Amino acid sequence: MQITDFEQVDKELHNFLLDFVFSVRSLTEAQGCLLKITNNVLNVVFISGKIDNNPSVEIATKERTHINCLLQIYKPENKIETNLKFHLKSELEILRKLIETKLQLFFREKWQEKGFFFEYEEDEKDFKEICESLKNYINQFIDIELIGVSYLDPEEEEIYAVEKRHRDSLYYFSKSVFSYLKNKHSEWIQKEFADYYLIGRKVPRQFLSFLFKGEPHPIYFTAINFMLNELLMLFSSIKWLNAQKKALESVIKGFISSLEAKDVYTRGHSEGVAFYSLEIGKSLGLTSEELKKLEMASLLHDIGKVGIPDCILLKPESLSEMEYNIVKLHSVIGAEIINKISDLSEFTLPVKHHHERWDGKGYPDGIKGEDIPLFARIIAIADAFDAMLSERVYRPSKSKKDALRELEVCSGTQFDPYIVKKSIKRLSETDIFSPASLYFIPKSVEEARKGYYLRDTLTGAKNLEALVSDLKGKTEVYNFLFLDIKNFYFYNIVKGYKEGNNLLIKLYQNLCYYFTEEKVYRVGADEFLIASQEPFDREELKKIIKELEEKTGIKISFYLKSIDLRDIYVRNLINEFKLEDHYNSILMHYFEVLRNFFHKVVVYDTEFNVISMCFVSKNEAEEYPYTKKLKPLFYEEQIIGYAFVE
Repeated sequence: MQITDFEQVDKELHNFLLDFVFSVRSLTEAQGCLLKITNNVLNVVFISGKIDNNPSVEIATKERTHINCLLQIYKPENKIETNLKFHLKSELEILRKLIETKLQLFFREKWQEKGFFFEYEEDEKDFKEICESLKNYINQFIDIELIGVSYLDPEEEEIYAVEKRHRDSLYYFSKSVFSYLKNKHSEWIQKEFADYYLIGRKVPRQFLSFLFKGEPHPIYFTAINFMLNELLMLFSSIKWLNAQKKALESVIKGFISSLEAKDVYTRGHSEGVAFYSLEIGKSLGLTSEELKKLEMASLLHDIGKVGIPDCILLKPESLSEMEYNIVKLHSVIGAEIINKISDLSEFTLPVKHHHERWDGKGYPDGIKGEDIPLFARIIAIADAFDAMLSERVYRPSKSKKDALRELEVCSGTQFDPYIVKKSIKRLSETDIFSPASLYFIPKSVEEARKGYYLRDTLTGAKNLEALVSDLKGKTEVYNFLFLDIKNFYFYNIVKGYKEGNNLLIKLYQNLCYYFTEEKVYRVGADEFLIASQEPFDREELKKIIKELEEKTGIKISFYLKSIDLRDIYVRNLINEFKLEDHYNSILMHYFEVLRNFFHKVVVYDTEFNVISMCFVSKNEAEEYPYTKKLKPLFYEEQIIGYAFVE
């Protein structure tokens, strides 16, 4: 399928892709571009001059999900610089995430426009009417024939919505999927049956499946899976509840669960904000009906984060200005989402404005004072209070006393001073909220998410962020081995960056062989660190380094330190190693100069480790610091080592 008219997908998505295309085109100086889908991959192709053969460079996202991106740049007369390729790859991954998010929001909007969601009651006729509307919509929009929908609860009757001519196919395939899902832990299944394609889902005992004539194009998988999940949530929450209010609460909790499935670090945050909002509301004398509405608005306040790309939302370090601006869109996205649902639309303004500030410096609209809706002012205080009391990956939690003091400090600037004054006593007497529900995302998924940030993309080694995370809170003595490739910059120039990358991968694999994967970290462009609670044997290390040099054909310098982790910040440790490497280079320069003027020369670092020596035995060099007078060696008025000369 070649995309020539994006209006069939979404005009906004079209404009978004074109913005990306032309911004990259300016970076690469390409003269033209082409957007197309081939082999299930969304391709962005840049063309410069006449195309005689293959493009000069291809950059692709690594992930194999519903939306893949491949960037092909035709520049036969010029090569693409390595740093630009790295930049383009990063931008391409963000593009892929944003495309997927945009499609989700787009189909969410189209789906909700049909108004099926909250009309379902209990009888089979309603189910079939909903499915018929859904079938007509999908067949019209996606250009693939949805022939039927089947639903089953183990304790209820089976329900099918299908034309008579396809009934047997739907019964047969659905039964096989129900049987498979019932006996497996998997929550999703996708199966091909000749020219039929079935997508099945379970949550947690109910089963729902869509049967298609043909196979959906990959670009629509996100939308189809989303609609199936939403429909199943509808059946599993509304069908067995007696009152619409309870059903609405379940839908809200489903929304919150979908958000928590995306962002593990905010697990229970929405419930915590609702808990503290109610306490604040009670201190203001709100009625029971107002408190109920405040609770629902509080639960929904962050729902717009489902539209924020994972690569930004889950980033464990400081956000760039661009990334922060994208995160700030969550309040607008959340407002747009719930405004489409008639039973939730009254919470649109609190959700949209819960990040406004009393002094007018908030977002998205910069309104101030009492122009900010009351519920939004309450949620803003509860949101900040819960965040301060919760531990995050990037900072520890505050004590309740410090959190309350922070609310008072920000009263009149960030927060409504009257609400803070009225609620501060009640909040001080309130227990700290603790989530009651267990987190439902498998540990393996969370480990994979962490790996996105804690693994070096080239070698697969754990990175500096992983080192900081692994050693966080450790109080014992650790032993560190710092390895640095000598003259790696020139190796890249002579051999080329591709060979340089292969060398780094090979070195990492060998380090894993000698020290195990869990202990090896890549902490710089050509620097690795081995962290161990067990002490290293210096002589054994020398043998290992020699073997590594023979296997890789490079020279490696290494340094050892035993450090009590209570006395140092891990990032500072890496800086110390790199500084020591720099000083050793200077000491080697001292050695080369001194050997031109003296017969015997030994150069030491500040801990009297031998850096280099000539016409002196090893035993003599080790004894000189205790028996001979050494000369200090300086760098910018700082002693960085000593020398013996004779």
